[in-house]
Amino acid sequence: MSEPGSMEFTVPMTDLVIETHDVTPVLGLPIYDIALVMIGVSMLMAMIRLLRGPTLADRVVALDLLAFFAAGAISIIAVGTNRPELMMVAIVVALLTFMGTAAFALYLERQGREAETGRPRDAF
Repeated sequence: MSEPGSMEFTVPMTDLVIETHDVTPVLGLPIYDIALVMIGVSMLMAMIRLLRGPTLADRVVALDLLAFFAAGAISIIAVGTNRPELMMVAIVVALLTFMGTAAFALYLERQGREAETGRPRDAF
């Protein structure tokens, strides 16, 4: 049951109930705004790593971080604005990002194997 000043919402297609409470401002700003600023700064640092490289793996990890930070920002916005449908968007972004990272890891593994043997590996 909700306390006075708190809200509950259920994530669509699940039984997950998220309860939010009144947010005590820190330095005059709601905690959600502070969290979004911190994620924004982290995204800026990941963008610098994406542009500077120096290797392909560094760039892919930075892109992976950007996508996960975006999923985190979407989640914070969903809770802060009481819009549970955005949680599903964040989950989809995170899952697609994970699948892309797994595909890149497979690509790097195959490339390393080709470099060791000097010939391409069979598809299966």
